[in-house]
Amino acid sequence: QLLIPEWKEKGAITFLPLYNDTALEEYLAANPDSLVLGGSWDSAPKMNNKIVISDVGEDPQKAIDNGVDVNEAQAEWLEPMGSLFNQEKFARTYNIERKQRYECHKENAAKLAAVEDDARPKILWGYFDDYSSGFDAPASPNYYVTYAEHCQADLLIPEEGKEGSIESWGYKYMSDEEWLEFGRDADVWIYPSDNFNKLLSQKNDLLQQFKAVQNQQVYDYQMSGGEGWFERRLAEYDIVLLDVCQVVGRKVETFPPHQRMWLRNVFTESPGTLGVCTDAKELFETRHMECVRDEEQVVNIDEDAPAISSEPSSANHVSLAQALLASLFLMWTVRT
Repeated sequence: QLLIPEWKEKGAITFLPLYNDTALEEYLAANPDSLVLGGSWDSAPKMNNKIVISDVGEDPQKAIDNGVDVNEAQAEWLEPMGSLFNQEKFARTYNIERKQRYECHKENAAKLAAVEDDARPKILWGYFDDYSSGFDAPASPNYYVTYAEHCQADLLIPEEGKEGSIESWGYKYMSDEEWLEFGRDADVWIYPSDNFNKLLSQKNDLLQQFKAVQNQQVYDYQMSGGEGWFERRLAEYDIVLLDVCQVVGRKVETFPPHQRMWLRNVFTESPGTLGVCTDAKELFETRHMECVRDEEQVVNIDEDAPAISSEPSSANHVSLAQALLASLFLMWTVRT
């Protein structure tokens, strides 16, 4: 739960324990005019002062039905959070710039694939769940399916009824034999967890039968550390797109040349870090690569969007950073 207390100013926020209705009720009894923000899981709020943020970013199928990109929809959480800090303009500018780069990278990947005219790479997406003792297979639609499509690659999806024979807490997982049959021929394995090395030591004979393992084309999400994938990654979806395209061989041109920031080769690269914020007043700098556009390409820019200042004040940067961090925390809490 994310609360904006009635007696605090300038976007101050208070966090309460997740899924603790008692704590929330007690807090609201003492602070009845507080504003409460909830995610899509809270589709039927029990209180008048709770706001449920749009669930399009939480529901890939709803995103498709509404004609929007699920990765773009997820990042729009920044805008309602920015409004709490009186930074609507800068939050909107951030999202507009990010979306423009994402769309441009997507178009360039499609052009690159058309020129190369090669077979579409196959992506295996999944990890071994220790608790369920099975492999968590991908499902479609989903955010990672969208990345693969934009990179002109095929992400393997199990056929209906073949999602796995292991059932745990309402979900299905694949056995070793099922996972091998499903993904052994994939060109690239994206492993969205941090325990691949442990798995390799436990199931080496099994994993060595995968083409991606044989060719050392397995990537986890630790290039920026172990936690950022569940937080900052949601606001850097254009960078994730470039990472996915790069690992499947679509080297989209950027300036400066793109260096992967999320996907890490588990065989050849060490886990990275996002660093630690030591000064709350320090300017917030976004990570991005500029898209190299064709000269004749016309970029569709929202004419109603606020002008992007070339020299925003440090106060604006700090406020936007605060809003971004609060937004990312809210997105993370909804997903855990």
